[in-house]
Amino acid sequence: MLTEHLNLNELRIFAAVYRSGGMTSAAAELHLTQSGVSQHISHLETELQVKLFDRLKRRLYPTPAARELYEACRQGFETLESTLQNIKGGKDSLVGTLRLGMPQEFGASVIAPLLGEFAAEHPALKFELHFEYSQAVLEELVDGTLDLAFVDEFARHPAVIADPVYREILDLCVSRDLLAAIGRPQHRREFYEKLDYLDYESAHPLCLKWFQHHLGSDKLRLKMRAIVPSTQGISTLITAQMGAGILPRHVSWRLHKQSSIHVFQARSAPLSNTISIARLSGRTHSMAVTRLTEWLKMKLQKASID
Repeated sequence: MLTEHLNLNELRIFAAVYRSGGMTSAAAELHLTQSGVSQHISHLETELQVKLFDRLKRRLYPTPAARELYEACRQGFETLESTLQNIKGGKDSLVGTLRLGMPQEFGASVIAPLLGEFAAEHPALKFELHFEYSQAVLEELVDGTLDLAFVDEFARHPAVIADPVYREILDLCVSRDLLAAIGRPQHRREFYEKLDYLDYESAHPLCLKWFQHHLGSDKLRLKMRAIVPSTQGISTLITAQMGAGILPRHVSWRLHKQSSIHVFQARSAPLSNTISIARLSGRTHSMAVTRLTEWLKMKLQKASID
């Protein structure tokens, strides 16, 4: 068996290099010298007779073999850690680091407080949170960086299982001062085409979906002023009079109450966005990931933003 000839500590060092992205950072994490880490990686490559990292312009790029080995190491170390902790502290002990990705505003407003509750019940758990727009979070989930992700209905991948857990209302908003310069709002295509727009992605899917939902058409000639993959960034640019944009209702109404923005009210039912908790199909998860997933589903299905 290959494992009989491998130094398992070298696998731990390899995993640290892969995760941190470099020999120097891994050395600092493991309290080793950079040359010592490099020697261990070279020896592991020799033992396996396969290259694990391409070294280009003083940067390390994992090879396909490294990605496959890292996933096996990650799962193996998490399983071993969980088993050791269970033996030491009882079956209900949850340990390890949970890596979660989510849209920034949703993560900060909704998920972070819930994680605080869960963390209080499981003090041995650690959390690594990635706040990015949905498509970026989805890509990190697919490449194995994340254990779980929260994505909106615009981000989908055939290798990902997505369970709907939350519904948010989406509003089209504009600065009151900018609206005053354009004129009285009218729910007509001609009026909306006078505005500049802000969106989260270059294809401006949220703006187009709002108009498809409320006007029955996504063929408007929209003048995109800025692309910002952040709810906070969009809300800041709206109040700075750069253009109109889509905001979740819990954000738009807060700004509306401060009299800084106008929220367009259409006659049709509000446009909603479904947020799902996503996991990679076929991936084996630790007990901590499984327990957190079920707990979050239960909590989120009780919550809504009207």
